[in-house]
Amino acid sequence: GISSTLGGQAFFIPSDPEQTENQGGIGAGFYSVLAICLVFVCVVLHELGHSLMAMNFGVKIRDIVLLPIGGVARMESLPEDPWKEILIAVAGPAVSVLLAVLFFALATITQGASVFFQSPLIGQNLLFTLFAINTFLVIFNLIPAYPMDGGRILRGLLVWKAGWIRGTRIAVVIGQGCALLFILVAFMIQHYMLAIIALFIFLGGRAEEQAMVLRRNLQDIPARAAMLTPVQVVGPWDSLGEAACRYCHSAQNDFPVVEGDSVIGVLYQPDLMKALRQLGPSTEVRRAMKNSFNWAGPDVPLGALYQMLLSGGQSSIPIMEQGKLLGLITLDQINRFNLIGSSSRN
Repeated sequence: GISSTLGGQAFFIPSDPEQTENQGGIGAGFYSVLAICLVFVCVVLHELGHSLMAMNFGVKIRDIVLLPIGGVARMESLPEDPWKEILIAVAGPAVSVLLAVLFFALATITQGASVFFQSPLIGQNLLFTLFAINTFLVIFNLIPAYPMDGGRILRGLLVWKAGWIRGTRIAVVIGQGCALLFILVAFMIQHYMLAIIALFIFLGGRAEEQAMVLRRNLQDIPARAAMLTPVQVVGPWDSLGEAACRYCHSAQNDFPVVEGDSVIGVLYQPDLMKALRQLGPSTEVRRAMKNSFNWAGPDVPLGALYQMLLSGGQSSIPIMEQGKLLGLITLDQINRFNLIGSSSRN
């Protein structure tokens, strides 16, 4: 499923009460609210274009978050084929192009072509406002400022020649150059929202570059090389108080729940804390544990496990072989392993 979360999206669409009255008696306040709601719909449709294309390639979408830069369709993984990334990046602006054409056609049919020669239009003519906003979304998002759509298209093209790590680094440098230019322009025209957008681009590109380098460095390393071992476990009939005691005296946040030789669940730290508050320390672990969880074999690449953990489904992954618990992988454990590896390489 795909969910939408309203973030820091900010649109200001002015309206003239006299104009809105002349357009059918719609009050200025109602007009503004309607226009802003339709803008949000256009942004969501833009992100749905990305999402549906990604889902067509088997990529899972966590949600859609609306931001000052237009929105982000958060994916659980990235396609390995750069051509697929290009198609996913193009899909959003393609939807905005279709919407711009639609609103242009509706304005021409209902009000005549002469409507486009009237002034002012934005904020007073709803169809023209929506046409202009979708046109802006196309142009702005195709600027080659990674991680925006244009930057992702550029990265996809660079990957074919330079590989994922070097291609991403070049795209990030170009994107950060665009961000610095945005900041300069923002102060020249005193439009400080553009500076905030530039900050998103600058920091977002850097974060994605670091994540990409980490995934690539880990892709050939098996889980057994970095897993936490030995693993502290709890039984389903142990009390939450006993589990809390082990939490306090170990480096683990999550605890596999073992009965006999089988792992039957995982007690995650948030569930432990919630159950302690609501049910009390004498409650059995089985009432707070998760019965459904992902596990992996010892030879699964750390890069794949890192992506699984980033998806937010669970905070740790038990490493098992033939039903026997061997170790535990967490983001903290992967970062510790990578830090040691980076120090050794340097």
